[in-house]
Amino acid sequence: MHAPDFLVAGLPGGTEFHLLSLGRTHARAGQVTSALDTLSPLARSLADLGDTAPLVIATLVECRLARGEVAQARALTDDIVPWQHRAGRLGGLANQTLGDVLAALGDADIAIPRYEAAGEAMGDKDDPEDVPWRGSLALALVRTGEIAKARTLAVHQVAVARAAGSPYGEALALR
Repeated sequence: MHAPDFLVAGLPGGTEFHLLSLGRTHARAGQVTSALDTLSPLARSLADLGDTAPLVIATLVECRLARGEVAQARALTDDIVPWQHRAGRLGGLANQTLGDVLAALGDADIAIPRYEAAGEAMGDKDDPEDVPWRGSLALALVRTGEIAKARTLAVHQVAVARAAGSPYGEALALR
């Protein structure tokens, strides 16, 4: 379901949230084209979205990577860099997204510090759906030959996702 620009312009607050929620729902359901269509009006106004922008960017990057569009995903990372030094979910999400693009580019050794920074930003909070940093770090570590450490992280990520009751998070952890 595409959300035309006229649906976004001039409507009361919350419209962005609804488009973001719908776009993320499409992305989680594997309806990548619908997700990109729904999020495109938001992508054109990232500067106006404030702290919602990283979630929009992260979802767009996730969709681009799912389609194998690494160059398009990479182009979006400039917009998420300002959040990489933030604490909490925004910093975790920014670093997770940057790590995912680096990993897709074949730079697992450079992605590792991004995933570690995502974990540091998250602190003792876990978000197995949006910031599955342990699972992503585990994949990067496998690519660099650190199998034992990767296994420990992967097992922990599965446990975190199960404890959160997140089927999507569990699926991400099991990959």
